[in-house]
Amino acid sequence: MDGFAVVDIGCESEGTLPLSAEEQLNLEAGMKLTIYVVRRWRRAKRLFLARTPLARALSSLDDFVADGQTPYRATVVGGPNGDGSYLLDLGCEDVACLPASDPLVVTSSVPLIAGKVLPLVYVIAKQRFNGTLNVSSERRSSPRERMAALVADGVTPYEGVVLRRNSSGTVLDIGCEAPGLLLAGGERGASIRSASKESGSAPSALLLPATDIDAELPVGARATVYVWHKSTHSGRVYVGLDPRPKPAMRLEELPVDGITLLEGMVTKVSDRGVFVDVGCELLGLLSRSEMDADDNRLDRLRAGDLVQVYARRRSAAFGRLSLALDPEVMARLRVSEVRGGGTATYPGVVVSVQYGKAFVDFKCEVSGMLPEEGLTHGDKVIVSPLVFDTSMDRWRLSLVKEQVPLPEALQLLQHDGGSAREVNAAYAGQPQQRKQDQKLNTEMKDDLEQKVQGHVLQVEESVSSTLGTGCLEPQGVGAFPRPAVNSKGLLQSLVQAGLGRPVSRTDIYYTAEAVEAGSWKASVSLPWTGLATDTPTSAGDSSLDCTRRLTFQGEVYKRKVDSEQSAARRAMAALQSGHRGCE
Repeated sequence: MDGFAVVDIGCESEGTLPLSAEEQLNLEAGMKLTIYVVRRWRRAKRLFLARTPLARALSSLDDFVADGQTPYRATVVGGPNGDGSYLLDLGCEDVACLPASDPLVVTSSVPLIAGKVLPLVYVIAKQRFNGTLNVSSERRSSPRERMAALVADGVTPYEGVVLRRNSSGTVLDIGCEAPGLLLAGGERGASIRSASKESGSAPSALLLPATDIDAELPVGARATVYVWHKSTHSGRVYVGLDPRPKPAMRLEELPVDGITLLEGMVTKVSDRGVFVDVGCELLGLLSRSEMDADDNRLDRLRAGDLVQVYARRRSAAFGRLSLALDPEVMARLRVSEVRGGGTATYPGVVVSVQYGKAFVDFKCEVSGMLPEEGLTHGDKVIVSPLVFDTSMDRWRLSLVKEQVPLPEALQLLQHDGGSAREVNAAYAGQPQQRKQDQKLNTEMKDDLEQKVQGHVLQVEESVSSTLGTGCLEPQGVGAFPRPAVNSKGLLQSLVQAGLGRPVSRTDIYYTAEAVEAGSWKASVSLPWTGLATDTPTSAGDSSLDCTRRLTFQGEVYKRKVDSEQSAARRAMAALQSGHRGCE
């Protein structure tokens, strides 16, 4: 009898590997296997595995057209499920779902078995937040509307048909690739609708009392609804029974500066925070994970409450709008106001660490991201923006060390008091100091012209863990910024020149161990061959011994990456002076 094995592949979800009777006898718990992920079912958090690769790579969810008219070939891979539906393989990385109500299932005299090839099917709905493709065996007479074309202004009417109801609310087919969701208001539904109608600006139409659902909107009923919110990233669409008092703003039109007061109404309270409608196509979130979040104030909010908030960050790519209860001291920077290319530094706070990336709030309308580098939530950092990633709607950053006090010549450029005229007058009264500063600026400018171009090209081409870990000098008013020193990158170039060939991953590797008080001590290991000599080895020299290694210890630092940079500096100094370190 065939069975299956549960396999840990280092993912948040375990995988299921089908096994024959013979394979079951040969496998034991703890054995390591080479397997391939052939499809996934995100709604059930399941991965389907295979021992051999597919003949052709799978397509992504976004490659499928959910217009109800484009045909696709399908093969049954599972079912019937608890609700009578079947799972289908369309050649997508996510499985498709054929509902029990489909004519193909209803008219079939026997259950559909795994491996059965079906007639052509048509994708009628695509839900990105749970990776589901809903299909039908019947072709629609008219195409469905794309998510991007859906007007989420709250005043454009759409005809909807009730598909089903669940704990979240009522799901309606509105002729779009994504269904609309009318939230259930529960016991507070009636009072919220009453209060919102009196205020004239709250999202009452999003909330329907649970006791009224069966009477007003049974399954199959038709209703005119209005799209109040949508997120093209998650594929969620929220609809209302009533239109907005005035059309909703697009995300691009909303002032995300942290100082503009916005009036809104609470639509939902969850463990993540409080969701607020501020008259925008996206719902805003008062997150509990923010450093300045006040749980006591958030806990007092209830669905239907009117609240005053300020928009602090937005992400069109991920459909997010971050709010705050208190205003900022100064207006946040717009994307166009941020200086990129590694030519400026900004203070920031790590607001999230996920999947090896640290996300930083540096007082801009969008956040930034950089390699984790041992950072944790709440860490205060100084970052340098490199390039704006339009696909992520975020700045790619590099991490720099804390700034040191300014040289005396540059301190005059950051005079604490008085108007610009007073500062200039005070500065003009010191001719000798002025000549020294002019000479200093000329030297810095000449140095910058020779180095900064190569540095900017380097950081844009490779955003790795070695970027931006050198110390940038303070950026005073009128000062010329100097590029960071990337010792690990310079060491790689030195080793490559010594070996006479491109450096491979096994040529240079770093190790680090935790020492006292949470500090780190790192070391770097290099190939022994010819690196301590002044004469580079010739490419392809097969007589060279590449098995011996050189090891250099770095100094102890609070951050692992700083200790790695220290080890790289010591390695360069030793190689350039002819010493071999520890063999």
